[in-house]
Amino acid sequence: MNIRIDGLEVVAIVGVRERERDAPQTLLIDLEFAVPPPGTDALEAAVDYSEVIRLVCEHVKAGRYQLIETVAETTVERVARTFGLDDVWIRVVKPGASDVARFVSAEYRLSVGRESGGSGP
Repeated sequence: MNIRIDGLEVVAIVGVRERERDAPQTLLIDLEFAVPPPGTDALEAAVDYSEVIRLVCEHVKAGRYQLIETVAETTVERVARTFGLDDVWIRVVKPGASDVARFVSAEYRLSVGRESGGSGP
């Protein structure tokens, strides 16, 4: 079973250019993680996705990143470690990163036994 969070908006400092280092930008984050079926209809039996959202927002806002790739990798590792998850995928979208593209994104998957730079869910 997978849980998916789409379009999480996080305002953070991300970029290498001076203008990017001075003003926070909105990133859009999609996250998917595998969980075992809860077995009961109780929050205690599941991964609380509101806590995952809180952690992702705190983690990304606290950093001053140059690369969205670093945002993706460190966020996945933090989520996996904190919640004991074996398979976590993320896409970090940076709108306005290019004058000619709507957005630029980085994807990363961390799975027990393998790491990957871009195979999506």
